[in-house]
Amino acid sequence: MRKKYDSKLLTIFIITIVLGINCETKSPTAPANTISWQQTNGPYGGDVYSIAINSQGHIFVGGTCIYRSTDNGSHWTYQDMDGIRVNSLFIDQFNGHIYAMTKEGLMRSIDNGENWSQLKIDYSSDDFTCFVQKSDGCIFAARLQGVYRSQDNGENWKIFYVDDTIVKALAIHPNGSIYAGTYNGIYLSTDNGENWKHVALGARIIALAINSNGHFFAGTRDGIYRSIDNGKTWSFTNFDTPVRSILINSSGLIFAKTNFSLFRSSDNGDNWFQVDFEGYIGAFAIDSLDHLFIAGRGVFRSTDNGDNWTEVDINIFNTVEYLAVNSFGHIFAVASDNLYRSLDNGNNWERISSLNSHVFSVGISPKDIIFVSTANGIFRSSDNGDSWVQANSGLSFGSFKFFSFNSMGHIFTGRGLSSAWIFGGIYRSIDNGNHWTCVSRVDFVTSIEIVAIGYIVNNRSIQFEQIFAVTGESILTSVDNGNGWKKLKNIDFDWIKSIKSNPRGHLFINTNDGIYRSTDYGATWTARHSGHDIRFIKIDSKGHIYAVTYSGIIRSTNDFVGWRDVSSGLEHYRVQCLTFSSKNYIFAGTSGGGVFRCSDN
Repeated sequence: MRKKYDSKLLTIFIITIVLGINCETKSPTAPANTISWQQTNGPYGGDVYSIAINSQGHIFVGGTCIYRSTDNGSHWTYQDMDGIRVNSLFIDQFNGHIYAMTKEGLMRSIDNGENWSQLKIDYSSDDFTCFVQKSDGCIFAARLQGVYRSQDNGENWKIFYVDDTIVKALAIHPNGSIYAGTYNGIYLSTDNGENWKHVALGARIIALAINSNGHFFAGTRDGIYRSIDNGKTWSFTNFDTPVRSILINSSGLIFAKTNFSLFRSSDNGDNWFQVDFEGYIGAFAIDSLDHLFIAGRGVFRSTDNGDNWTEVDINIFNTVEYLAVNSFGHIFAVASDNLYRSLDNGNNWERISSLNSHVFSVGISPKDIIFVSTANGIFRSSDNGDSWVQANSGLSFGSFKFFSFNSMGHIFTGRGLSSAWIFGGIYRSIDNGNHWTCVSRVDFVTSIEIVAIGYIVNNRSIQFEQIFAVTGESILTSVDNGNGWKKLKNIDFDWIKSIKSNPRGHLFINTNDGIYRSTDYGATWTARHSGHDIRFIKIDSKGHIYAVTYSGIIRSTNDFVGWRDVSSGLEHYRVQCLTFSSKNYIFAGTSGGGVFRCSDN
């Protein structure tokens, strides 16, 4: 899916060029591309948002792809979903068909996840909140507008409205009746969803579960209500924390998930105890053996009702949003709000645990000082990430997702517009991040490029740096280290995603209409590549241009005269970021596939 602009494209680079250098380019008859990408060994522990277990005990977890385990989580195989985020999963317990709710619609697999097809329905399925199934195989799905029913394995769906209220939860009673938890209480249908009647509570119901004895448990923003007489009367339990979901195992143990924790009751909801688990809980599931699984920052399994946990996702790859490489070839990757480091070209990865905050981006200065933007501001490390100091003075609230460094060691960072009340802007530090100054309070910044310019006038060498900042529909430029800014003229593009420069000083902008080049520092622009599918571009030290599309990577080694596909090995992964190493490697961060590597020879 394409938006007007993509926050993942918000990157910053520094390229130094000197006018007058005569750079050779390869001819249009360059030999065929031999680039082949290889997946590195991580980073692992990818975010997963959904989990489901079939009658055979096969486990499926969804993130930006689907992973499957047929041996209780000991080993996992990748199931291609073209980089689409899977918000929730449901498995038909009679025929094993798997349903995946994604931003692209409702997907189904009839061969245990090997292949997927999109169901032809005339509405988006990403807001389905839960699925349940009756003993006759009929499937019901809760959606914001009502309840959907399919009686033919998901081929066709019929909607039933429930008093024009929002439906968040469904549960099947042992007698076959269907109950719906809504923003207006609990509703009952005794005719397979055709008609609904309000039967209990007036609270906003978020979760609903019924045990084998017909006892009801309703999760609300205030806590959990219980009924032991088929919903006729209700009492409030001593659980007074907002509830997101409720599951009951075959022994009658009740598990309730809140925003941050998991709780357990062994006495039908009279008393609750917090399960000893540290970490994010995206979803949880119970298999036929009553083993408990948590999906979040990885997958975890408990065989003793949550008393002890084992991580079982050793080969679930992360989604990597940002990459940076220092002069030693050490790689730093931002994935799942964590910072990872590899000292051996991706063969091994370690999470940097000394940063006790969500990490948004990473940048490395020419002196190998690492800067990261986090939920608690900007941090700096001068010892390869072993220790960190905060570098926030002068910065306003919000996350800063790009870093650029000029020849004097000054740092520039930009921020996109993240909400109606947080403005963007360009910030500069001239003392290694100790203090920051806002040098341009623009609405938002999508890319910054710093170009060192040198030329001769009357036998006198003149050198200065020119800064180019993209603000969406315009480009700002500064020739005095960011103190003053002017808007470039003759800019008439639908949307400018980013700006880059090559070693000859040519500027390139990636727009909704394609890629344009300027050989006169932004005075004029000419189209060099048409097409709407270019997500971002990168240029290496040799001037080779890499354009990342929605289907792979193409490269031009001769200034756009010819393009070659260089996606071999990346066919099933969407590339999120790209960087180059001085050790003759190119690294690509992917969605759900970790980091890939290829030789730059």
